[in-house]
Amino acid sequence: MKVAIIHEYLVKMGGAEKVLEDIYSLFEEADIFCLVQDTSFKDLNINYSRVQSLTSKFPKFILKRYQNLAFLYPYLIEDLDLSDYDLVISLNNSFSHGVITNQDTVHINYYHSPMRFIWDYYHKYPNDLRLGFFKNFIWKLIALKLRIWDFAASKRGDYRICISQEIKKRIKKYYKLDAKVINPPVDLKGLKYKDSDGYYLIISRLSKYKNIDLAVKAFNENGKKLVIAGSGKELGNLKKLADENIEFLGYVSDKRRLELFSKCKGFICLASAEDFGLTPIEAMACGKPVFAYESGGIKETVENKVNGILFKELNIECFNEKFKEFEEFISNKWSKDVNTKHSKKFSKDRFRLEFKEFTSEVYRKHTGKDLKFKNLN
Repeated sequence: MKVAIIHEYLVKMGGAEKVLEDIYSLFEEADIFCLVQDTSFKDLNINYSRVQSLTSKFPKFILKRYQNLAFLYPYLIEDLDLSDYDLVISLNNSFSHGVITNQDTVHINYYHSPMRFIWDYYHKYPNDLRLGFFKNFIWKLIALKLRIWDFAASKRGDYRICISQEIKKRIKKYYKLDAKVINPPVDLKGLKYKDSDGYYLIISRLSKYKNIDLAVKAFNENGKKLVIAGSGKELGNLKKLADENIEFLGYVSDKRRLELFSKCKGFICLASAEDFGLTPIEAMACGKPVFAYESGGIKETVENKVNGILFKELNIECFNEKFKEFEEFISNKWSKDVNTKHSKKFSKDRFRLEFKEFTSEVYRKHTGKDLKFKNLN
């Protein structure tokens, strides 16, 4: 049996890459195809000799701005010949679901999200990038063509899985399709409770939609100690906003990341319409309470007044009013054991089991044959 896994950008570690690693672990000698690969990125437990990049022959200076090649990716993904494969698993944030398979191949889409920058971020995306009139006009033409292609591409898979109820709703809205929810794996290894060092923590990519600027402004006002780990385009702007009680660490190693989680007083997540949200679960695995904007996938993973405090309005007044409630919750109602137990619902073992059960069922339904998995014992 030949298995192909389609991934989009193999350039850095993130939630999508952890899913790739766990799915790859289930299959003997699966081939991995990606749109873009940084050959210096070797952090995943996969066989890199089985990775093939569809842009491997492109000049390196072009691939440094691989996001600007969006108009090319539909052509590259459709040109990928998968006719020899029995099972194709596409891990989709944007283009991978567009692969073309023959009628005997079982094609399963695992959706991290529909293509956000042409759907729910369509109006916000050019504003955040401060595109001028001409670039904005070009962007709208490209987005129009991509939406038409993306809607057609969404119909090519035989079966669909998605990471959360939030993504299930987007798939229904934009593609008019249904999907099975299987939450992504969270690596709980090394995440342990330690006594607090008195700081509140944000670990995040520093992008506009993460709303880190609100946390900075709110902490400027309340004077509490805030530590922010992560890099991104907003780093410079955030540093200019911040008072001395706010510390920026930039990119941190895995070892430092674990230490930050284990010693924080509480974790903060403010992203708008988060797809799922791995970091709050990692914080809860350390027994830490979560303070989060009640939006998107966060509503599925953090229960208000049980795992932390959720608030509903993205403004300083609401933030700091609810933050007082959060501090009271930490003092009187927070249970590290409840949070640690809750985090185990999202473990890697749970993900592998649910993914195997679903893929086995649909493969047998489609082919009449049993699907063979790698023995992980």
